[in-house]
Amino acid sequence: MKILLVYRHPATFIENDYKILKKYFTVYMHRTKFSIKNLLKLFLLINKVDLVFAWFANWSAAVSLLFSKLMKKKFIVVGGGLDSTWILKKNKIKNLEIRGLFEKIQKIISKFVFNHVDFVIPVSKFAMKGILLISKPKRIKVVYNGIPIRKITKCKKQNIVLTVGSITSLNIKKKGLLTFAKVTTLLPEIKFFIIGSYNERSLFYRILRSIGGKNLYFTGYLDKNELFKFMSKAKVYCQLSYSESFGYALAEAMLHQCIPIVTKRAALPEVVGNIGFYVKYGDYKGIAKIIKKALNLPGNFGEKARKGVVKKFDIKKRGEELVSIIKNLFEV
Repeated sequence: MKILLVYRHPATFIENDYKILKKYFTVYMHRTKFSIKNLLKLFLLINKVDLVFAWFANWSAAVSLLFSKLMKKKFIVVGGGLDSTWILKKNKIKNLEIRGLFEKIQKIISKFVFNHVDFVIPVSKFAMKGILLISKPKRIKVVYNGIPIRKITKCKKQNIVLTVGSITSLNIKKKGLLTFAKVTTLLPEIKFFIIGSYNERSLFYRILRSIGGKNLYFTGYLDKNELFKFMSKAKVYCQLSYSESFGYALAEAMLHQCIPIVTKRAALPEVVGNIGFYVKYGDYKGIAKIIKKALNLPGNFGEKARKGVVKKFDIKKRGEELVSIIKNLFEV
C-alpha cells in the first residue's frame, strides 16, 4: 500500500508518524506550499498513492482532500491544532486560540475536512470534543501522540525550570510565556529557560526580556539532542498554556523525569494525570509557590512522571492503532 503524508510545517510528531508508517507501507512525504508548482506535485503524488494521511484540518488538507475526491482515494486526517480547539461559550462555538476573520475561515475549512474524510484521528479527548462541536465525521477515534521511549542520561537534577515555545504574538499568551517571565522575578535564585526560536528585534522578545528577571534565559531553537540534555538537567517543566490540544514537549519533559507544572486546561490534564501540579492560568504568584514546592521534592517524583508517559504514550501504541485503522479502512 502507498501512502502520502501531507503536512504544512515540520514537527517531531509528524516525523514520528512517518517513521511508524514506513515500517508497514510505502510512504511519501509532501510539505505543501501555496504555489502552482507545489500543488501540481501534490496532485501527481496523490494520483500514485492509495491513501492520503494529513496532519491538521487546514487549507493544505482541504486542497489535498479535493484532489483525493477527484481520484477516489481514501483520506485520513489527524486533528490537534487550531482545527480542534473549539469550545461552547454562551451557546456559541468559539476557538480558544484565534478570533475574527481567521476564526471564521478556520471553522469553514475544519468543518469541511472533518465532514468529508474517511477517518478523523484526534490526538486527545479534548481535541475530539472540539471536532465534534463543529462537524459530524464518518469515523473518529482518539489516538494519543506517541513518544519514542528512550533511555535517558542519568545526571543530577538541578534547580532549573524549563518551558518550550517559540516566541511569537500567539505563543506569549497561548503558551503562558508572559506568566513564565513574571514568575522569574519572584524566584531570583532559580534559573528559568525558555527554549524556542526568537528574534532579538521582535517586540514579543523585548516584552518578555523587560518583564523577566536576570535569571530568565533564552536558548533559541535547539535540536533534539540539545533539548533532551536540558530536560535531563532540569527538575521542573512548566506548561502554563491557555490551550493545548496535547502538549508534546510536556510529555517529552516528563519522560526525562521533569516534574510537570501545568494549567488545568484543554488536554493538559490528559497528559499529566495525577503526576504533577495544577495551577491557574496567569496566576504567577501562585505558580511561583508551586515551583518552589516542586523543587524541594525528592528525585523519585520525576521517576513517576517518566513511568506515566511510558505507560500511556509509548509510540508503539500509536503505531499499532494507526496501522489497525488504515488496514480496516481498506477492508470495509
